[in-house]
Amino acid sequence: MRPSLHSDASRQEPQGRHVLHNPANGFCDKQTIPESQTSDRALLSNLVNQYRQHSSTRASTAVPHEPNAPETHSELDASIARPQISDNAHRPPAIMRFSRKFKASSHCLPSPDGRLVATLLPTGIHIQAVDRLEEFADVIELPTDLSVSAIVSFQWSPTSQRVLVATADQILVAAVLASTGGEEKPFRAVIRNPSLPVVAKPAFVGFGPSDDQVCLCSAYGVKFAVFSLLTGKTVEILNPKLFSSVSVFSRGFSFRPDSNHLSLLTRTAGKDWVSVHDPAASTPIASWAPDTIDAQGLVWSPDGHWLTVWESPAYGRKILFYTPDGYIFKTWTGVPHAGATRQSNGDGDGGYGDFETHIDTHIADELLGSGVRLVQYSANARILAVGDVSRTVRLIDVASITTYKRLVHPTSLRPRTSASSMIWQEQIGPSAVSGVCHSFVEATQDVSPPGRSASTSTDASGISSGCTLLAFDCASALLATRLEEAPTTVWVWSAETGQLCSVLMLHANVSAATWHPSTPATLLITCDGEKHQGLGVVWNPLKDEPPQVGDFLRYYPLTTNEGHLPLSGAPTGKHRLTWLHLDGIPPSLFYSDGHEFSLVALDEGDQHEYKATDSVPWPEADIPAAPSYLSNRQWALEDRVREESPLELVPASVEIEGASVLDDTFHYKRED
Repeated sequence: MRPSLHSDASRQEPQGRHVLHNPANGFCDKQTIPESQTSDRALLSNLVNQYRQHSSTRASTAVPHEPNAPETHSELDASIARPQISDNAHRPPAIMRFSRKFKASSHCLPSPDGRLVATLLPTGIHIQAVDRLEEFADVIELPTDLSVSAIVSFQWSPTSQRVLVATADQILVAAVLASTGGEEKPFRAVIRNPSLPVVAKPAFVGFGPSDDQVCLCSAYGVKFAVFSLLTGKTVEILNPKLFSSVSVFSRGFSFRPDSNHLSLLTRTAGKDWVSVHDPAASTPIASWAPDTIDAQGLVWSPDGHWLTVWESPAYGRKILFYTPDGYIFKTWTGVPHAGATRQSNGDGDGGYGDFETHIDTHIADELLGSGVRLVQYSANARILAVGDVSRTVRLIDVASITTYKRLVHPTSLRPRTSASSMIWQEQIGPSAVSGVCHSFVEATQDVSPPGRSASTSTDASGISSGCTLLAFDCASALLATRLEEAPTTVWVWSAETGQLCSVLMLHANVSAATWHPSTPATLLITCDGEKHQGLGVVWNPLKDEPPQVGDFLRYYPLTTNEGHLPLSGAPTGKHRLTWLHLDGIPPSLFYSDGHEFSLVALDEGDQHEYKATDSVPWPEADIPAAPSYLSNRQWALEDRVREESPLELVPASVEIEGASVLDDTFHYKRED
């Protein structure tokens, strides 16, 4: 018998989930709460308000835990009175407070707590506090034999007290004095030759669940090593299955929340194996061969109750749910079982009618299966979203491990079909200041999401299809999705009712869509392409307001803080735009272009706690007013790149040496 990890895997059914079948619904296969009770927008807004009130109450008052108290699901209880929230109310316009620009490099990261910024330079690791960006809080020296040009990993520790710098032949872990206050001797550790033999750079190097643990996956998947910075010991696990890239390797291992047990997916002799390791010594305490042919990943649920393993799409749709000690609890295949009726909620999709008498083409497709492409748990661990190679996303109730909603992405959208459906389209127009202006307007007629561009549809990667993004917000009320067939469109759904809340269409492929870690219903979207470099779109799908556009490249003049001109136009380094998770201030962003970094706070007018400008720790940048093209004043920023177009004529800036003014042949006539 495998040893227990001391976790109760039993789960209760969520209370108050009222689901009625309605095949006529266009976006999901089940009817939602009637409009006579409340609108879907008011329901979601109320859930967000409840989450904010709960978070503020929990932060101010410690509530004792009652071990025998039943688990409640207030946010999913349909019997709760949900007040109507008017989205058409006039709100103060949102503003963005930009900081100055500061020197950075291609390795520049904010800390997880948002208080510090670390920049890796040849002279060392420079640490800056966001409330004192003009000075360095700390400078960490690098080993003399560590080459900055050979860096393979640069990370903050989970507690924001240490930083990690790794190359192929050594790993440096150093304490940050600004976070510890300098009360104790700064920690410093160097791991030499962590991946022998050094045939290529490691596939992954980073912190474990704590500051005292470093994980490494060697090139070509030879081994997975765990280094303990407390004891100096190393545990090596052979043959990790997934290792081709950092994103792929992240699916092959997972740390259990709270207890920090490591689970790893390996493959030996053509067979998949799952192992669970002790959090302190990293020794194996349980291992088993899952019922898979080619497992594609594993992940712990946020509450640590389930270890989820999913099969390759080539072998059908299958997700295995294991208890923490390795016993199989249930297998989800997404197929209705025999005898399932329209009112049943059996294993797989309900609402199909009797399995033997009502099988049709749709059911035949379901039986064939489209595999599992990616999975994503909600923050409260009650919902598991499953995306495949079709246009459908399934929501699984984790308490019963059954499908309760199917989110079907429509090919054509009709705006304002309900109180909760809005479609925003990006508009790119000329601007006198930057040449390009990004804005969003609401669609007024039927529209179809644009497909792949001609450049991407002809290559080998263009044949893929299905969902490529699943992201729940911190309140577990909204789900953002993206399809391979429509790479420029972001869809936002209600996680409870399955209704489509809003759609955002852009002019470039969406590279990332991340929710704010603590503010509900606040989404950051970044895109690929030259016109969208340094551009961040902040969107609240529950508001009748267009998304906010933060354009870093076009907000700042193309000069450094010292007044010097850049060598050539806009920076061409790697652009990085992420959330800055700092408590007590409005939602904020961190931006770096590989040469400089800056911060911006989004001061939303309806957030009373953020109205005071003193809550933002950094001073606002002093940006000079841009001259008008309609005046006779000369353009002050001579190095700004301006492209001529039919809407904007740019005077020639090149002077030819030796050129002279031509004589007027008919000058004698003008003299008369």
